[in-house]
Amino acid sequence: NILKEVRDKSVFSNELRSKIKDWASLYHLSPDRSNILRCFGFKNRNIKILELGAGCGAITRYLGENFTSVYAVEGDVNRGRIIRLRCSELDNVVKVFVTNIFDLEPEETFDMVLLIGVLEYSNLYATGNNLNPPLKLLEFAYNFLKDNGLLVLAIENKLGIKYLSGAREDHTGKLFEGIQGYPRRNTPTTLSKKELSELLEKAGFADIEFYLPFPDYKLPSVILNNKYSSLFAEYNIYNWIETPFPDRVSNSRTLLFNESLFLRELVRANLLDELANSFLVLAYKGDKDSVCHNLELDRDWVVKKYSTNRLPNFIKEVTLIPEGPPKIMNKRLFPDTPPYNGDLKINLKDTPYVIGELLTYKFFEQAFNDNFMDFVIKTMEQLKNLALSLFYAGSSDQEGYPLLRGKSIDLTFFNIIVDTEGNWHPIDLEWEIRFDIPIDYLIFRNLYALFARYRAYLNLNINFNELITKVMRELFFNYNLQRINKSLELEKIFENLVLHPAYSSLEEVYKIKDNIEKLNYHSASIIIVTYNSSSTIEGCLNSIIQNTSKIPYEIIIIDNNSRDNTVAICREVLSRSSVPYKVIE
Repeated sequence: NILKEVRDKSVFSNELRSKIKDWASLYHLSPDRSNILRCFGFKNRNIKILELGAGCGAITRYLGENFTSVYAVEGDVNRGRIIRLRCSELDNVVKVFVTNIFDLEPEETFDMVLLIGVLEYSNLYATGNNLNPPLKLLEFAYNFLKDNGLLVLAIENKLGIKYLSGAREDHTGKLFEGIQGYPRRNTPTTLSKKELSELLEKAGFADIEFYLPFPDYKLPSVILNNKYSSLFAEYNIYNWIETPFPDRVSNSRTLLFNESLFLRELVRANLLDELANSFLVLAYKGDKDSVCHNLELDRDWVVKKYSTNRLPNFIKEVTLIPEGPPKIMNKRLFPDTPPYNGDLKINLKDTPYVIGELLTYKFFEQAFNDNFMDFVIKTMEQLKNLALSLFYAGSSDQEGYPLLRGKSIDLTFFNIIVDTEGNWHPIDLEWEIRFDIPIDYLIFRNLYALFARYRAYLNLNINFNELITKVMRELFFNYNLQRINKSLELEKIFENLVLHPAYSSLEEVYKIKDNIEKLNYHSASIIIVTYNSSSTIEGCLNSIIQNTSKIPYEIIIIDNNSRDNTVAICREVLSRSSVPYKVIE
């Protein structure tokens, strides 16, 4: 029904992305599906491609937009109809066949064959008395290739990090099923790297290259080239990988350990390729150099990262190039669109690669300590000072908060590299908003990101509202509810300018706002110093309580060692009221 409602069915269709509501629609409609092919930058469009197990056509659509001859095979009739509908205006390019893959006869050969999320099901739809369906399917794909042809294969790793840390198996929905060798039979079955390599070699493929998509091959935003695995530790490649990894079966998941810290140890031990969540494989039939020359493949990169959950103007690809001194190359995928939307502009440029570790990892490490909140406050204070030193606009707002130039909006803990000497290096400051922003909004953005992304890892016995209150009042003595509301409004403006509506988190932001407004924030603190004031203090307090109502406030009693019952009277009077108070003796 969705495909019948929209006019634009392209990979980056805004209409389709507006229909994303849940995991199923995200899986079938997200442009991230095609990143596993986009990363290779195929320049030869005039090749013939066979896609085996095309599903609902997310990859097929990408192929039809970028190549001249695509054959899509799908075993389910309804899915075959969906593919035809998704590619309806590409009839001259895409041909759809509905049949069991094993019933095909290789009458034609192809430059490239795709098995994307298919091999794991081979034991369920194999025909005859086939004792090794995965091998049979790979041999089948091999026979469909030209003498110098390429198989592109993607599959989950049964030993993937996310399965070790408590995510359910993607196909069966069971905990730890793959890592225990699939003890239940007649289920989809994924493979380890060793098992997959051996099957590909037995099927006849001469050369095999592994790539590691994260969080998985289904919706990859980061893809590592395992050819450069010897550089992973030197480049701290774990910085690129976002966790916690999603559980594709359930909205909630068990999380047994910090996956980012585990990733770091895997990289240092050169084991990442064994325990990656998914594999993306290029398997060559014939001469690899001839295949790469014919298809015009781009494989000379260490990692590629895609940011697509934003308006087309801002969608980008980031590439780490190893040649000479390593460097970062940035490019917009739609360079013909303006690099701005209203008051927001994106600034992309190529830069040297900064060696070090994301500041994020300091939070992960400190979360194991009892004084974690002290670390958060200290780090946010340091971030505040850095922002002022780099971006101070030379003025303050009406409440005295220093203003920062609009380029500061991207100065976040996940955009700061810490080198071995502890120095901070801001990176990837891509955003520039065309007005000055108050310093407290920048700190608010950092705290919100810290809590929203990593709350599962943090040693916090408080909610987000309390986190904001505690940290902000340490950094800004007069911080109040109005400042929080102002930060929320600024975040609303920012998200509306950058994000595609399908990915907006504003609903979550405003849930926070609703909760914040229920808290007792104090615009003023009334401090009373007492000494043997039992005869007057009760009347004083009652007068304050009865006549001070227009602003949120608190009362702080500082007693100078009274010898009468002044303190007891204060506690009794204040405990009967709704006014927040402290008594310091």
